[in-house]
Formats: sequence, structure tokens, C-alpha cells
Amino acid sequence: KAVLDSLKNAISDSQFEKVVKWYMESIGATSAFIPSKRNLAKDEGDADIIALFDELRIVVYVQVKQYDRYVEKKALEQVFLASHAYSGVYSERTALLWVVSTCDSFSDEAIDYANDNGIRLIGGTEFAGMSLDTGLKDLNV
Repeated sequence: KAVLDSLKNAISDSQFEKVVKWYMESIGATSAFIPSKRNLAKDEGDADIIALFDELRIVVYVQVKQYDRYVEKKALEQVFLASHAYSGVYSERTALLWVVSTCDSFSDEAIDYANDNGIRLIGGTEFAGMSLDTGLKDLNV
């Protein structure tokens, strides 16, 4: 509960992105970065984090939302479109799409879209637990 409360209230949106980036690095990403918002046109979507796992030949595109209520379908569309926009750059990798939020609720449309497009939805309680499981000792936001 304390970790989730901190993710919701004690840090900014950009700091939450850095926490998710840290998480990807802590679970073994070869590299993880926050791409410039200028890399993609508005209609090409948005990925807040791109994490590369070289040994596994995987790229994980993550949309990060610091929300209180629920996540809507638009957040999922953003990461889905971004994965296609970057597909030429990472064509030799299997793409995984995640939406990580501080809230635990997703609209019915978002859930349907996630199921139809293979997008992993991770709510705040789950992400707080995932962070604790990796150990917070190296986290310095």
C-alpha cells in the first residue's frame, strides 16, 4: 500500500515513467529508454518506455498512466500505434505491449481492446507488487 500510495501521490508523471524504466532495467532489460515525444507524429501513437531484451530478442513498448480512476481505450491505442510506427526499427524482435497504470481499473472498451491486440494491462496494485518483488534498493528517483 505504501509503494502504491507513493506512485500515486508522491511522484510526478515523469518520475513514474522513470520508475517503470527502472523496473524494466531491474528485470534484465539490456537497455530501456524514454523516447522523445518528437519521434512520432501525434497519429503514430506514443510509447513512454521502450525496453530491449537482447538475449530474448524482445522489445517491450510501455504506455504509463498515473491515473486515479480508470484507464480508457485511448491509452492502449497509443501504445499499439507506436509499436507499429517503431516496427521497422525493431523488426528482428518480438514486440510486447504493456499499459502500466497507478489505478487498478480499466474501461470495458480498454479490456476488450487489450484482449483483441495482445496488450498486457498492469494496474497499480500489481505494479507495486512487481516492484517490491524485484527489490527497491536500487531505485533512486
